[in-house]
Amino acid sequence: MIHPSSRSRWSSFARGVSFAGALVALSSVAADAHADVRLEGDWADADKAVTLDVSSTPRGHAIELLASAAGFSVVMSSPLPDLVDVHVKDQPASKVLSILLPNGSFVAKRSGNLVAIQSVEATPPTPPTPPTPAVPPAPSASHARSTEHGEDRTVFGGALTLDKTEVAHDVAVFGGALDVYGTVTGDLVVMGGSAHVHDGARIEGSATILGGKMDVDDGAEVVHDVSVVGGKLDRGAHAKVHASHERAVKIAEGSQSVSTLGRAWRAVCDWGDDALGSLSLSALLFLFGTVIVALATERSLTMRVEMAARPMRTLALGAVGCLTAAAVGLALCVTIVGIPVALLGGVVFLVAAYAGVSAVLTTVGEALLRHRTDNAYVHLAVGCGVYFLVGLLPWVGKWAVFGVFLAGVGLVVATRGAGLIPRGGRRESVDMA
Repeated sequence: MIHPSSRSRWSSFARGVSFAGALVALSSVAADAHADVRLEGDWADADKAVTLDVSSTPRGHAIELLASAAGFSVVMSSPLPDLVDVHVKDQPASKVLSILLPNGSFVAKRSGNLVAIQSVEATPPTPPTPPTPAVPPAPSASHARSTEHGEDRTVFGGALTLDKTEVAHDVAVFGGALDVYGTVTGDLVVMGGSAHVHDGARIEGSATILGGKMDVDDGAEVVHDVSVVGGKLDRGAHAKVHASHERAVKIAEGSQSVSTLGRAWRAVCDWGDDALGSLSLSALLFLFGTVIVALATERSLTMRVEMAARPMRTLALGAVGCLTAAAVGLALCVTIVGIPVALLGGVVFLVAAYAGVSAVLTTVGEALLRHRTDNAYVHLAVGCGVYFLVGLLPWVGKWAVFGVFLAGVGLVVATRGAGLIPRGGRRESVDMA
C-alpha cells in the first residue's frame, strides 16, 4: 500500500517531468522554426519587442501586422494565403517573424526600415565575399533604388512617375498627376489631381481620393481600403481593389456568362459612389452655409442680392477669378518660400469660394420658395437639395456643379469678399440738414 504523502510526491514529480518534456519539445520546435529563416542585414540595433494577437488570419497579412508593430516595411516575393493563429507578447520582431514564416527556407534581408522576404529556392544564396581588404561590392541596382526612393513623395501641381524598380512610402498628390509602376509601401492620397496605378504596381496601404480621379489597371493591387469623396475611381475587371469594389471585381472575373451582370453591377457601384460623394458635399455645404448665414447675415445677404441681380456677370467674374488664382498659385510655387504662401492662399480661396457657393444655393432656394417662407435656412436646405439632385444627372450634372462653383467665386470677386475688402479712392460724406 502506498502512503498518501508518497503518492502526492510521486504525482508532483510526474507533473514536473511532463512539464519539462513539454518545454524541451517547444524549444526544439522554436529552434527548428528559427533555423528555417536566415536573417541578413542589421537586425541587432532595431529588433524591437512586439505584441501580436491574431486568429485565423492569412499568414501574409499577419507578417504585415508584425511589420507595422515593429516599425518597418516588408516586401514579400510571393503571397502566403494560409491561415495562422499567433499570440505573442513582448517578443523580438525577428523571432516572431521566424515563427510566422512556414516550414521552408527563407531569407529576410533588412536595409534600414525595409525588409525583403524571399525563399531560398527563388533567390540563390550569395557566394561569400573573399576575406580581402578590398572595397565591398556595391549593392544591386534594384536594391539601391529601393533604398533611395523608399521615402515619402509629394506632388504639388506637377507630375511624378514611380518606375517598376522604385519603392516609395506615403505618396500625396495635390492638383498634379501620378503614374505608379512600382510599389507604394504606405498610403496614397489624391486631392484634386489624378493617379494611375499600372499593371504590376502595388499599393500596400490605403488609397484616398478627394475631388480627384484614380485609375487602377488589370494586374494592379491596392491592399487596404479605397475611399472616394467627391472623386472617381476607375479600375479594371481583374484589378485587386479592397472594400466596396471587391464584389464587383469578383463578379466580373467569374466567367463570360456573367460578364453583362458584372458590368451592370460595376455601373451600379460607380453610380453609388457618385451619389454618396454628391450627398456628402451637399451636406457639408448646408452646414457651412448655416454658419455663414448665422455669423455673417448681412454679408451673405449682399452676395445673394448680387447673384439675383447679375447672374451672368457673376459667372464671368468667377471664370476670371479662378484663372487668376491658378496663375498666382503657380507663380508662388516656383520658390520654396512661396509654397507655404500658396498653400495658405489655396485654403483661403476654397473657404471664400464655398461661402459664395452657399450664397448661390440660398438664392436658388429663395427663388423657389419666396412665396412660402422668408427663412434663409430653409432656402439654403432647398438649394442644397437641388444641388444634390442636379449633380446626379449624367454629364449635365458635372457642368452644373462646375457652374455653381464659378458663380460662388464670382460672388466673392463681385462683392469684394462680401465687403471685407474696401474700395479704393476717397469717399465724400454729405451732411443732410
